[in-house]
Amino acid sequence: MIGVKGQPIGSPIGTVIQPIISMMGTTTFKPASVGNLLQWLTTTTVLTAGIFYDASTTGDARDIQLGRCYDFDGVNDYLAAAHLSGSETVVSSGGTSTPSISAGRIDFTAGTCWALLLSDGTFYKCDEQEGTIAYDSSGNGNDGVITNATLSSFHATQNIISFQNDVGYTPAFTVPDTLIVAGETLETIAFTIDLQGETGRFIIFSESGSKYCLIAESGSLSTNLDGGFGTCTYTIDGVAFSGTRGELFTLLSVAGPHDVVITTSVTLDLYFGGYTVIPGWDVDGQLVSNLVVNGIARDGSTFIPRDESDTTKDAKGNALQYKGRVPYNAVSKAANCGTFDGTNDELQFVSLTGGTTIVSFGGTATPTIDTVNNKITSTAGTLYNILLSDGTHLALAEGAGPIAYDSSGNGNHATITNATLSSFWGSTQDIYFANLANGFTPYYSQNDTLIVAGETIETIAFTIDLQGKTDRFVLFSDSGSNYLLAAGSAASILDGGFGTCTYTIDGVAFSGTREELLTLLSVAGPHDVVITASATVDLYFGGFSNWEIDGQLVSNLVVNGVEYYGSTRIPSVSATVNAVGHAVTNPGGKGYNFPESTIDMTGGVASPAAVSGGWPTAYAGTAITSDKLFSRVCPLLVDRMLAYEDDLTGGELTAVTNYTTC
Repeated sequence: MIGVKGQPIGSPIGTVIQPIISMMGTTTFKPASVGNLLQWLTTTTVLTAGIFYDASTTGDARDIQLGRCYDFDGVNDYLAAAHLSGSETVVSSGGTSTPSISAGRIDFTAGTCWALLLSDGTFYKCDEQEGTIAYDSSGNGNDGVITNATLSSFHATQNIISFQNDVGYTPAFTVPDTLIVAGETLETIAFTIDLQGETGRFIIFSESGSKYCLIAESGSLSTNLDGGFGTCTYTIDGVAFSGTRGELFTLLSVAGPHDVVITTSVTLDLYFGGYTVIPGWDVDGQLVSNLVVNGIARDGSTFIPRDESDTTKDAKGNALQYKGRVPYNAVSKAANCGTFDGTNDELQFVSLTGGTTIVSFGGTATPTIDTVNNKITSTAGTLYNILLSDGTHLALAEGAGPIAYDSSGNGNHATITNATLSSFWGSTQDIYFANLANGFTPYYSQNDTLIVAGETIETIAFTIDLQGKTDRFVLFSDSGSNYLLAAGSAASILDGGFGTCTYTIDGVAFSGTREELLTLLSVAGPHDVVITASATVDLYFGGFSNWEIDGQLVSNLVVNGVEYYGSTRIPSVSATVNAVGHAVTNPGGKGYNFPESTIDMTGGVASPAAVSGGWPTAYAGTAITSDKLFSRVCPLLVDRMLAYEDDLTGGELTAVTNYTTC
């Protein structure tokens, strides 16, 4: 088994997505089982594997963002940083460029840079996407100035890390003459503003010409706050305002940020800044965020990073708009099932009440319940969606691992016995999409699962839940003689062949015996563990002979700063809790983030045919020959995403272009 590295990063790239159903319109097709809106992909562009086409957001949800970076020309662009004495050093950085520090500046060789950490604590994530400010995420306020750069090419992308996705950010308007909305009749404009120490004058909104709205100037007695925007009213922090430009400037200059609501009535192109008639009135550092025009959120394109010293704030001290990790698409590319050999594969329960029967099941095999021996046996074939009369529900959608989890919430899990797990989980089906519909959480649970091959291992961070296991185990190995984190004996050697290692459990350094480690991890968990090592190996979950993993769960695995996701998908019992009592990380299709699923397009008929409400039976174009189409849309009209596993061209592209999917 091979774990899944990272998560897909999405990007709008010009493809047109047209919803063909609306709350006010006629339903063309709407599967009752998931209740999601239909989307129609219209494109003449080859659809590239792994790329997401179109992503938009409503409310608290947010777009999945690309990783970003700076791209230095190596000639004369640099970061000016007035606080630098020249004695500071570079602690770490990502990218191909080499930074060097001197008094007041950081120079770079040609190449990319991100996550630049200096010895004085200054931390430039280099991911603003636009503008001339390099924001310091350390909380020390040591912002840099991007100097001598062609900004359109300087702000670049990379696919290694996205701080926006991982920890959050504030999307702000900072660049003058930025178009917000074109040709719309404006009625309400609500936003948060932070002057960032501005002491002169400015106009916040315009139509990139002579018309303006919200004009402020220190000391001015003029009461004219707008021109060409119709009749406007202003509310500052919940209080109506009708004073002078000078009074408005004074009010907004008081420690902010401040919440502003403007009502108006005019049809025009709305710009942030952009007033061009008289020089000196344009924005020059003010930050506007949380912008809502006519009830629709409009995110700015300058990304203010999170303040790592206060994770509720952004680097400019304002409340962080998008917090925590983005709700990525679930990686559930096919519907799993269990494959029984018909000889001795069994589902073994701790106990089954006498009289318990099998109510229903799916698949090609026939299960038999044995309440005396607390097990289910089966003829040869596939099984999924087993429902017992006591309420036990085994979706058999885990895809890996030795446990079939009960998604009823009763905790009546079954152990898969006498089976070769790679064969047991070797088949898929396209009738019952438990993970897609209900959500799940990915874990490592199957012994001898490859995580990463041939890498120099420096840091491993993860969350572990022993799930009541009291026997000895080795958590990581090279699937041979080298091992890491051995627990369950009097020996004090916790590892071998992984270099000099250190262990931190729940934030506290650990250096005891294997038995003490087992005792510590056995206390009500889960527990957060960080290991430092130094070895170039193939890293496996479990895989050490006679010390194998047998049900322990590892999640939130980060190796050398890169996230890895196990292939065991433990089902949800509710919208927020999974079958082992942990938080659901990949919510189901009825929530914000619709998990990916493979839809079998072979033969021109989309399956599963058994989905309530039916699927379209045909569409224009050539049949797609394999499971190539992934889809993810949400119940919100403006929230959708489509993705493709394989490149689509020719007739297949035509088929997708004309196919209606959910």
